[in-house]
Amino acid sequence: MNRRYDVGIYTRLSVEDTANSAKGKRKGNPFQRDSTSIENQKVMLREYALLRGWNVVDTYTDDGFSGGNFHRPGFERMVADAEAGRIDLILVKDLSRLGRDYIEVGRYTDEVFPRLGCRFIALMDDIDSEGNDDLLPFRSLLNDYHLRDLSRKIRSVLHAKAHAGEYIGSYAPYGYIKNPDHPARLAVDPYAADIVRRIFTLRAQKTGYAKIAAALNNDGILPPRAYWFQREGRENPYRHVTVWTDRTVKLMLHNEVYLGHTVKLITGTRSYKDKTTVHRPEEAWARADNTHEAIVSQEMWNAVQRISLSRCNPADVKKPERSLFAGLLVCSNGHSMVCTSTVQRRKTDGRVVRYPRYYCSLHSRTGGAECSWHTISEKVLLKLVQADVQSQLAMAEIDEEGVVDRLRSRHSLPALLDTKKELEQLSDRMHELDGLGMSLYEDRLAGKISPETFQSLTAAADTERAEKQAKHRQLSKALAAAEQVAHDVDEWIQRLRAYLALDQPDRNTLHELIESIEIGERVGDFSNRVQDVRITYRFVGQMGGELDGRTESGDLLPSKS
Repeated sequence: MNRRYDVGIYTRLSVEDTANSAKGKRKGNPFQRDSTSIENQKVMLREYALLRGWNVVDTYTDDGFSGGNFHRPGFERMVADAEAGRIDLILVKDLSRLGRDYIEVGRYTDEVFPRLGCRFIALMDDIDSEGNDDLLPFRSLLNDYHLRDLSRKIRSVLHAKAHAGEYIGSYAPYGYIKNPDHPARLAVDPYAADIVRRIFTLRAQKTGYAKIAAALNNDGILPPRAYWFQREGRENPYRHVTVWTDRTVKLMLHNEVYLGHTVKLITGTRSYKDKTTVHRPEEAWARADNTHEAIVSQEMWNAVQRISLSRCNPADVKKPERSLFAGLLVCSNGHSMVCTSTVQRRKTDGRVVRYPRYYCSLHSRTGGAECSWHTISEKVLLKLVQADVQSQLAMAEIDEEGVVDRLRSRHSLPALLDTKKELEQLSDRMHELDGLGMSLYEDRLAGKISPETFQSLTAAADTERAEKQAKHRQLSKALAAAEQVAHDVDEWIQRLRAYLALDQPDRNTLHELIESIEIGERVGDFSNRVQDVRITYRFVGQMGGELDGRTESGDLLPSKS
């Protein structure tokens, strides 16, 4: 008797496939269009599964994803379902739908799928892991070669254009527009060019990057990206990018495009398989001089570069040690906070001690145009954290069961017994629908029902099955989350104890215990300042309200919770 498999159908269409399908449509080639479209892949593979009496559990789709990259949402969901045991057969139209990377395709077909107990079939290539798979390595190698050849051709064209001085970027740099008569050349944008000259002039006067950004922000000048959307009359999807930063100013002041030169291919990727951006050596750059009108003079450029060199002596720069709370702090507006050690106090014996203090990075980078300082000293923050950890541990040890119930209700997790009962009912109904699908197919073959009735009833059953499967996945996740809560609380309590056992907390222990700390702005006068601090713990989230710090001799100290 043939085994009844639980099938996962995988379909993929890349951007290139979409273009080829459109080209085939224009040329009147319906076969090409039908064979590549997502919907026709689904129909072909579903009918193949039904003919063999297999149960189609789910269909996984990635539309517009390259075969050279396996980080695709549909593919990753399919592998997750295979790992969970929901499917034991993966069905694709042909091997290239799975992917075009020879090494990765081989890893999945030779290692991952067999380890998960999954049979693999590429229908049009006549490849079956439980029978005829001799051609699989050769098919995979040809698919990989196609990807390599396509990458080589694209790279060759881009390099040729760059070395010829053509501008190959998607957008013209700030200060320029793409020449309407020759889009591969740049033309000056008079308004933005004046802003560029102003930036260079301020820097030549030894103004810092952040102060230049502050001056532009104070005058209401849009930063490059926001200005481009306004100039083109398009809606800006990056509404948060509304101000200049020190980094934007610095990059512009080191861009030779403003001298009239085109310098491209500064960065690249390691290979057609690895898309990680890497900096190329200077001798590999594509440089073409005097390709467009300059915005700044060579004398101004030289003056600015001399100032930048004088401000940075690599021999004097030492890599700073990471601060205790690095990576944990955000201001109350959600921006990361950074550390400075410039705060100094003179002791009675004459010694000058430097104290770390944290402040909002966005406020600093925009010259004060955005957010506010949200500053807090490391000494005060340690006291606040210590007090809250002691308080949380005391409450958890008094009533751990109450803490578990509170966390479960916070996440709106359903009662465990009711959830398990509903999951059993859903499983029973999905099993009934599987049997209904086979019964309908047998009735169609026997002529008991018309093809139209078969299609209608099958579609209704498929719709209900999909709804039940979605509900089953949702409840399964909720059940797993509810069962995880008790484990997480126990782990959290152990880490609270580990933190309090240390004489001096270290970064590793802090990061194991705490997810993030939100720092509010200080309010009140010098003698009575208040600052709110919210701690989000790993495993359990926020366990209390705000920590209220009050000023005493200029320092914020923890108050009683």
